[in-house]
Amino acid sequence: MRPPPSAELAFDVTRSEAGGAPVSYGNALLSWQIQDGNYKLRLDSGVAMISTRINELSLSSEGAMDDAGIAPASASAKRGGGAEMITRFDRDTDRIVFSGSERSYRINTGSQDRTSLLMQLAGMGAAEPDQIQGEIAIYVGDAADAGIVKFNVVGQEEIASALGKLATWHLSQVAPAGSARLEVWLAPAHNWFPVQMRTTEPDGVATTQLISRIALTAAAAQ
Repeated sequence: MRPPPSAELAFDVTRSEAGGAPVSYGNALLSWQIQDGNYKLRLDSGVAMISTRINELSLSSEGAMDDAGIAPASASAKRGGGAEMITRFDRDTDRIVFSGSERSYRINTGSQDRTSLLMQLAGMGAAEPDQIQGEIAIYVGDAADAGIVKFNVVGQEEIASALGKLATWHLSQVAPAGSARLEVWLAPAHNWFPVQMRTTEPDGVATTQLISRIALTAAAAQ
């Protein structure tokens, strides 16, 4: 895994009902900063990654790097005016713990939170593109639960964006029946950043984030 450089990614957000045309739903911003072996990641958008419905969601993650790539220390999710849900990766006890639950889970090698997994996937592609094939399984701590999240690599696709036509690899989550499904499009020519993300709810409502701007930040040159 080779982490991508520090950057800010802006997205146009659209939403569509099952079988309906997409409707503009504003913008989203992803901020990724990595320096001296530590990282901070924030995603402010109307898209809930992996689970829960759209509703002005803010996600954040911070931690360090280890031999398996990104090693989260804590992650948070706040939806609308609701309470902030915090997930902690306690490296001393080797457990994933949650602010809203007494349950805990063992930290597995390469464990991620639902935001950091985006950059983990990007780093896997950057380090060795042959890793982006077949089925990819990542252990994810998510709000009050943890488990293996699997993605099928659908294949290479070209998507149209404000940056022009982008060659991408399309990954689609293998979601349990009745659960939301996440799709991610990674762009090798742009540090394997996720340039499109789509969450589809069980009722067919889909929310898509499509890249509109990529700006490498000052920390990337340090």
